[in-house]
Amino acid sequence: DGVANYKVVDSDGLSFRDTILIPGFTLGLVQNPSPEFLEVDFSTSIDRTWCFEYVLENYGQFVQSIEELSISADDQFTIDVPDVTTLAPGESITITVCFEAEEPGLYAAELVLVGPCLNRDLVQFEIESGIDDTPPQFEQILDSCGVLAEIFVSEDHRFSSGLRSVQIEELNNISVQVLSESPENMSFSIAVDDPYQDAWFTLRAVDSAGLSQEYSDTIPGLTLLASNFPDWTVEEYRPAPSQLFICDTVTIANYGLFNYTITASNFANNGVFSAPPRQFPIVVPAGESAELVVCLQHPRGQEFVEDAFVFQRGCTQRELIFTSALPVESLRGETRCRVVLTGEFVHNTESLVLSAPYPNPAANDVVVDVKSPESALIALVVSDANGRTRIAEQLQVHKGKNTITTDVSDLQAGAYTLLIQRGGEIHRTQIVVLP
Repeated sequence: DGVANYKVVDSDGLSFRDTILIPGFTLGLVQNPSPEFLEVDFSTSIDRTWCFEYVLENYGQFVQSIEELSISADDQFTIDVPDVTTLAPGESITITVCFEAEEPGLYAAELVLVGPCLNRDLVQFEIESGIDDTPPQFEQILDSCGVLAEIFVSEDHRFSSGLRSVQIEELNNISVQVLSESPENMSFSIAVDDPYQDAWFTLRAVDSAGLSQEYSDTIPGLTLLASNFPDWTVEEYRPAPSQLFICDTVTIANYGLFNYTITASNFANNGVFSAPPRQFPIVVPAGESAELVVCLQHPRGQEFVEDAFVFQRGCTQRELIFTSALPVESLRGETRCRVVLTGEFVHNTESLVLSAPYPNPAANDVVVDVKSPESALIALVVSDANGRTRIAEQLQVHKGKNTITTDVSDLQAGAYTLLIQRGGEIHRTQIVVLP
């Protein structure tokens, strides 16, 4: 609308003021839900018809006449207008424009309003209809430790029909949580439950056009077990050498789906235990085993030594505990006068001396021989690879040799740590439980 304010003054100084309102063509759209250019998927709508609503309002101060509302296009566009010829100030009507196509293509249309004196182009837009011929896409981002991932599912090409569903086809040792969800995108977190087992999953995404895409992946676990540990409770320790040096082999079994390569010696303390460097790299094939040569250089005068060989995949570690104990050695001899003498070398009479567990691996019972310097109460604990306690017992041992038998038949197959403690003295070793 137009406004004219004027003032008239005569020669005597008398004045007159007035305002003239000039009507404009004040009909226009106050709501336009469609963009100027629209891409629609030709393949998902059964009747292949898309409709859009527009609100036409008289935003002026005068009653407006509608002589005609039309759409300048071919038969693909139709218009539905209420049977109204005038709109009072502030009054509105809803116009529905529908588009229908029999084949993909580019279509243009223009919604035109015809008034008594003026015409107005209300909407000018183009619609390109096409076929969704691309299935949903997957993308995975794995964290640095290799046990947590984010999975992104997207349906974002030109004629995207949107996601209909994302289905979990298979999960093993995996937890899944939905992080975000929209008609065209979804994201998930994938977490490995047990890092000492391989994990795998299969997802299938289906879009509204019926196109599907499958995505599978396997996340390697630290799937190593050790058996045939050497019994390094040394039975002979003569006083002549300054130290004892022996080597033996340990069987490393790989129960997973991926090869594992031991690249170098990885003892935690790099002290009395070592692994000859010439044997590396050692490849432990999936489902098979390999031999690891470990050497012991036991210092004389030190009854018990312990170290750990560390295996690692990502941020997950597994330790193989090696121990060696020098038991008391009995001596016997005669003097020149043929008087019989007996004696013992005592290296540390205050500590427990443990044998290697046997049999190892075991399916039912595991036996450990414990030589105690006195009668005492000891604790026996068996824990799994995650540190969870599976067996806990309090046992009374007497001075001398004790044979301790532990039933492991209720444990799941895998590697476990056997701990024996007397006061502040702790001994650890590893056992393998068979199915």
